[in-house]
Amino acid sequence: MVKIEKILGVDQWENDHGVMYCFKLLLSDGRNGEVNAKTNDRYQEGDEVWIIDEKDGKYGFKWRLSKQDPSANSYGSNGQNTSSNKDLEITASWAIGQALGCMPDLIEDEQALLKQAAKLMLVRQNLIEQ
Repeated sequence: MVKIEKILGVDQWENDHGVMYCFKLLLSDGRNGEVNAKTNDRYQEGDEVWIIDEKDGKYGFKWRLSKQDPSANSYGSNGQNTSSNKDLEITASWAIGQALGCMPDLIEDEQALLKQAAKLMLVRQNLIEQ
């Protein structure tokens, strides 16, 4: 974790997704670099941030920052799932996708979607156990 000591400038540019803002930052550890954001007020001096990724490319030294400690969730700093329930999470995602694929209207009824996904997970488990 580092603090944003100073915002040295904010530029803006446009891409296919709208306006992006490029913050030029000085961090508490003395490093200078840039980070992009979708809003012009995303970062403030004094914010505590975690560096998720950093690259020195053709557009200068760029960071990917997080305002939340990446070790506080099931995903590590590299975006990889580190949860011990990884297989269950993958199976649940599969079941939700299958339920929505068969019955797209379930997107409007979360309880019905969860019920249908749970049924698919049970059918899957029964098939594996046979």
